[in-house]
Amino acid sequence: MISKSDTTQFGSTKAWIFVGILAGGHTLYHWVVQGFIVVLPEVQHHFFLNSIGVGLILTVREVSTGLVSLPGGILSDALKQHWTAFLTLCIGGFGAGVVLLGVSPAFPLLLIGIAIIAATHSFWHLSAASTLSRSFPNDRGTVLSFHGIGGSIGDAGGPFVTGLLLYLLGWQKILSFYGVIAIGFAFVFLFSVSKVWQLRESKKDQMNYAHHIGTVYRALKQP
Repeated sequence: MISKSDTTQFGSTKAWIFVGILAGGHTLYHWVVQGFIVVLPEVQHHFFLNSIGVGLILTVREVSTGLVSLPGGILSDALKQHWTAFLTLCIGGFGAGVVLLGVSPAFPLLLIGIAIIAATHSFWHLSAASTLSRSFPNDRGTVLSFHGIGGSIGDAGGPFVTGLLLYLLGWQKILSFYGVIAIGFAFVFLFSVSKVWQLRESKKDQMNYAHHIGTVYRALKQP
C-alpha cells in the first residue's frame, strides 16, 4: 500500500501542478492527433494517395494502439516506481514520431511515424491513469476527469489552430513544429514533475516484470 504520508491530498498547490502537468501532456497528444486530421488532405496530395492509402494510415494507427495495449499495461505496472522516466519516454517518443511525420520523404516512413505516435499515446494513457490513481486513491474520479479535460482541450483546439496555421505554413513544418514542442515538453516534464511530486511505495507493492507476465499468462489460461 502507498502510505498516507507519501501522497498529497488533492487540492494542494503541488497536487494541482502535478495534475496540470499530466493534463498538459494529454492536451498535447490530442492536439496533434486531431490536428493531423486537418492536414490529412495535404498528406494525401503530397504522397499521391488514393482512398486505400488514406485508409491504411488510419488502420496502422488503430492496429498499433491495439497491439501495445496489453504489453503497455504490463509495463506500466512493472515500471510504476519509474513512472517519471516512463512518461518522459512516452512524450519524447511521441515528439520524435511527430517530427518523423513532418520530415518523411516516403510514405512507409510516414506510417512508421503514425505507429510510433499511436503506441506512445496508448502507453501515456495507461501510465498516467495508473499514476494518478495511485497518487490520489480517494479522488481518482476527480483527477482522471481533469486528465480527460486536458485531452478534450486538445481535441477542440488542435483542429482549429492547425487549420489556421495551414494558411501560413506547410503541413510538414506544422507537424515538425508540434514534434519539437512535444520533445521540449518531455524535458520540462522530466526536470519539473519530480520537484513537485514524489510517489513512494513499499517494497511489497513493487512487483517485478516477470511477476506481471506470469499473472497475465495465468489469467489468459482461465476458461
